[in-house]
Amino acid sequence: MIPKWGYAESVLIDGPWAVCTPGGEKNTVVALDKTNGNQAWGAAVGDPAGYSSAIKATIDGVDQYINLTAKGVISVRAKDGKLLWRYNAPASNTSNISTCVASGNSVFAASAYGCGGGRVDVKRNGDEFETKEVFFTKKMQNHHGGIILRDGMIYGCNNPNLLTCLDFNTGEIKWTDKTSGKCSLLYAEGMLYCRDEKGPISLVQATPDGFKLKGRFSQPDRSEINSWTYLVIANGMMYVRDQDLLLCYDVRAKK
Repeated sequence: MIPKWGYAESVLIDGPWAVCTPGGEKNTVVALDKTNGNQAWGAAVGDPAGYSSAIKATIDGVDQYINLTAKGVISVRAKDGKLLWRYNAPASNTSNISTCVASGNSVFAASAYGCGGGRVDVKRNGDEFETKEVFFTKKMQNHHGGIILRDGMIYGCNNPNLLTCLDFNTGEIKWTDKTSGKCSLLYAEGMLYCRDEKGPISLVQATPDGFKLKGRFSQPDRSEINSWTYLVIANGMMYVRDQDLLLCYDVRAKK
């Protein structure tokens, strides 16, 4: 069943495979040959698809693909699609969009619509996996702007408009800021590039030691439509897309 707002996942390329999450009973997650589209395996988990994108993690020596579906976080074994574990708390009943983040044996996921975000620790027990929730917080209701994990801190926007720094180990809130609006996030060289859906773009230092704004500007020729497209940085250039407009900014440090 196609999700209400269509498929929005970014396909994960891993070695010879393209991994995606069409949802459904038989092929909830599939691995396709990236050269010809032939199916290598399908994971029959049964969840409808969300809008999140799969990530790859190695937990207790087992490679696995992790994604947030319409029902919860699921993990399937990378070699054959076997369901390894699931964690349902971060899934809302409306729309699950943001991509999970993983570090070591821990995974964090979040969604908006009154839900929140939680961290689960995953442990291998023979051929099976067990999960233990470390914390869950209503103060990271990330809608669509993404979550960044850096140096033990989670950065993301808590719906509706609070840019938030959250301790990945404890769930403690380090700081919040509403001047950045509901924003998508990009990280580069110690900085968060925050794009407010209403237009302004902010440069914020990625540190738990308080909100530190380093710069802010508004793009020219701004459309009237919410800006949900993520920023991209490559070779010192930042690319900003707004509908049919593409802007490029040199964000390299001055020599």
